[in-house]
Amino acid sequence: MSDEKGEVQSVLTPKFWAVTIVSIVVVSIVSLFTGLFTAWTPWYNALGNGFGGTVPHTTFGPNGPILVMVILWILSTIGLKKNMKPQQMGVLFAAVLVAFLQAGYPKWVLFDAATGPMYAYPAYAKYVPALWSAPQNVFAQALAGGPVPWGSWAVPITYWIIWSIVFFAFGFSWASIGRRRWIDVAMLPFPYAQVASTPILQATAAKDSEAAKGPRTKLVILGAIICFLFYTPIILRKIWPWFPDIYGFESFPFIPWHMGSFDTTTASPALSSVFLGYMQWNFNFFWYGFFYIVSSDVTFTVLVVWLVVDVLTPHILAVTGGLPSPWPVGSRSRAGWLMTQPPVNYVSLAIGMFFAVLAFELIVHRKYYAETLRFKAPTPEEAKKEAVPYRIAWIMFFATIIILTGMLVASGATVVGGLFAILGIFVYMVAFNTMYSEAAMEGILSQQSTGIFWWALYRDQMTVSADQYPAHLIFAQGTNDALFAGTAGYVSAAFKVASITGTSNKDVFKSMMVSVVVANIIALPLIVWSIYTFGHTRIPVRGGGNYAVSFIAPATAKTWPKLDLTWPWTIVGFAILGVTTFLRATYAWFPLNPVGMLLMAATTVHSLGVEMPAIIAWILKQLTLRIGGTKVYEKYGMPIAIGMIIGFTFYSLVYSSIAIYRQFIPY
Repeated sequence: MSDEKGEVQSVLTPKFWAVTIVSIVVVSIVSLFTGLFTAWTPWYNALGNGFGGTVPHTTFGPNGPILVMVILWILSTIGLKKNMKPQQMGVLFAAVLVAFLQAGYPKWVLFDAATGPMYAYPAYAKYVPALWSAPQNVFAQALAGGPVPWGSWAVPITYWIIWSIVFFAFGFSWASIGRRRWIDVAMLPFPYAQVASTPILQATAAKDSEAAKGPRTKLVILGAIICFLFYTPIILRKIWPWFPDIYGFESFPFIPWHMGSFDTTTASPALSSVFLGYMQWNFNFFWYGFFYIVSSDVTFTVLVVWLVVDVLTPHILAVTGGLPSPWPVGSRSRAGWLMTQPPVNYVSLAIGMFFAVLAFELIVHRKYYAETLRFKAPTPEEAKKEAVPYRIAWIMFFATIIILTGMLVASGATVVGGLFAILGIFVYMVAFNTMYSEAAMEGILSQQSTGIFWWALYRDQMTVSADQYPAHLIFAQGTNDALFAGTAGYVSAAFKVASITGTSNKDVFKSMMVSVVVANIIALPLIVWSIYTFGHTRIPVRGGGNYAVSFIAPATAKTWPKLDLTWPWTIVGFAILGVTTFLRATYAWFPLNPVGMLLMAATTVHSLGVEMPAIIAWILKQLTLRIGGTKVYEKYGMPIAIGMIIGFTFYSLVYSSIAIYRQFIPY
């Protein structure tokens, strides 16, 4: 919807603003309480950390916003919601996306990280800044429940509200600066946005149009039904414990914290003795639809790296005597060795790759970033299309770095430590955005990366000090969570949805900023209210202070390889990704995608055990393209796959609802 000058018109009328704000409030409350009652319960990853959480664990993005769009599609189909424009749904998607992330499960994790020592590790409580939490004696009152001492919590609540808003602005500024290059020029796919846009376009299509009644609609619905039916036995078992575990997902050798992840070598000692490599097989139906819509060269790269590194390398080392003895039987234990030990050392390779992503983004596209860095009046094209002028985005970028560093210094951190933490998270943010643009997945590197932070700043020191704790904890948490390092990726996905639906990027900016303010004003006080009202020891979301202490405690730090032992792999990782990026940009025939390498090295695939779904999805996609061509893939294959993902969001809603019910009314 554009005016005569070609500028996309705003749909943010006073009436629609009211609808948007009400939606933000409702979604914030729903997301917060689903995060409270479904996270860290058994099988919390089965539903992607709750209705408002990630699907399934640091991957793909929140399923809640997609479900909201699907509900609007259903309402429009049955005639209860009429005259909805795609631009309005694009704005609403952006707003609820932020609300789900800012008020849901990730916010609970941040709160537990900040306050965990108060109840889990009293010896570390003295390091928790006064700006972060109420005093230990006040926090202790929450363990059994009681009245909320709002006076003691006023400053910490205010601190985290401001921190969350400023950090979101930091991530938004980078996404805004790169938007044109990623979405308009490179036309990166952003699979999460493709899925989210489907119900938007269906809901707003003319009633008798091909889009509304054509085969694509029926195939999306078919995929959703098939996927939901797959999860129905799991739902029934949640309702009635006597219902059989048909798939065996709750039994050995399935891994309980990632639903459907089967450890093949543990299951078969005979296989383990002849197959020395790593192979988990995830039977979670969602993953097959997910990887089917991911770029083929990404999944092909996963296949190549798995064969060369995870399968062949252990066998070669066994022949040359380089394999440790005894060699673990289970694939998950083998993955741990591959991640952290030479000659593979995936984690150190990944850290080098992350720096390479940033370096090559800035070097290869230096003219683009130099152009955006000019402090001149916006061009007509910039004024039409961009969320904010580039000069404003850059000012926001640098200003938020200064503010965030200042907030850490105010918490007791050193300037060097605070700046290191923020810029370190930024390196991850750029890499995560790259991964998100083609694979809708992030890295899982926080604990191992914290070792790099420790050795880079403190070398052989093995004790925590008050001026190191705040920056180190923020770095540990920030490299692990959608709330921090994932911010630019989610904002970019919202921009991609705006591009698909013809939504004004300025509207996206306004709705997101309002959402981040409203969601945090709702979430932080409600979190404090919840731990006192229900009793901190009785809520499932408690992490036992895990993020606060286990990433930085001296006993844990001693287990990390020293930086002087791992830096060669970091340099190799930088070189590998650099060469791959160069070859891919130079030769059209080059088959490997740097994003696929990032997925493997950043332990995402290994942690979830999803290399086999990726490989099988690649095979199925190749068969589709070779037999029917791109037309069959786009007309039949992709709608079914998107429908499968939508079906998973419905399963997530039902499972979450039952999980919350069972918290209040146990079996």
